[in-house]
Amino acid sequence: MTVEQIELRKILTQMLADNGINRETLKDFVKEIIDEKVEKSIDRIIHETSPGLSADNVSKRIDRYIDSEIASVVRASVRETVKSVFSRVSCDIHFYDENGKNTRSRYTSD
Repeated sequence: MTVEQIELRKILTQMLADNGINRETLKDFVKEIIDEKVEKSIDRIIHETSPGLSADNVSKRIDRYIDSEIASVVRASVRETVKSVFSRVSCDIHFYDENGKNTRSRYTSD
């Protein structure tokens, strides 16, 4: 520390002492401020007042998730049903020329 810094520190310490403020008083003062800020933060989190966590936003997110899950399950169910139905479908394809003569036949099944 320079001489000026030491002198300034002495002056500040004396000014604080003249007003009844010492090192312990400062510690208590800082602790009170920190405790107050922590309590406010905890209260805000508990009551979900932050923009991304409001009860309405959480409810909307849950609703969207449930809707997407329902849509996914329904889509999968429909897909399986359609596959099941079409797996039992078969057809005969006959090709005829201009004279009506069968040129080839083909049997398909999926």
